[in-house]
Amino acid sequence: MKSCDSCISFDGAAGHKGLGKCRLYPPQVVISPTNGQTHTLWPLVAEADWCGEWEGSAQKRAVGFGVNSWVEKSLDRG
Repeated sequence: MKSCDSCISFDGAAGHKGLGKCRLYPPQVVISPTNGQTHTLWPLVAEADWCGEWEGSAQKRAVGFGVNSWVEKSLDRG
């Protein structure tokens, strides 16, 4: 099954076993109800979760670099 833990947008470094951050879209801006400060948060998902926009991490391994390097390399080509 195409679950979050095998998606290129999954960041398993969330600090919680079995959870990770979904970085498919930009982080959400959240306003604290207690002090009014703004924070940005990536959605926290379980490794076994899934969605309709899964993209396999095989592509990430095939090119030999991480997502940030891929973005930088794409921008260099433009």
